[in-house]
Amino acid sequence: MAFSTFIILFGIFEAVIGILFLIKGAERIVLPLLLIHMVMTFMPLILLPSVTWTGFAVPSLEGQYIIKNLVIIASAIGIMSQLHPLPRKNSY
Repeated sequence: MAFSTFIILFGIFEAVIGILFLIKGAERIVLPLLLIHMVMTFMPLILLPSVTWTGFAVPSLEGQYIIKNLVIIASAIGIMSQLHPLPRKNSY
């Protein structure tokens, strides 16, 4: 897949995640999507170290942009902590 196509589709995926966060009750759907998005977003830190790091533990501007996603992950953990457990189904 061409990078230009990938970046557009990845942006649409990110926008869908943001819109789903605005819909009450969609949290259980959006959190797995966010996990996939965060894994894909953090990959350049490992796969492209020359782009994301300028030195040991010194991120480049691109690396800083990726690392700021830790705030999004912390927010998602906060949202997950407020979800009520799903009701159990009794199997007899």
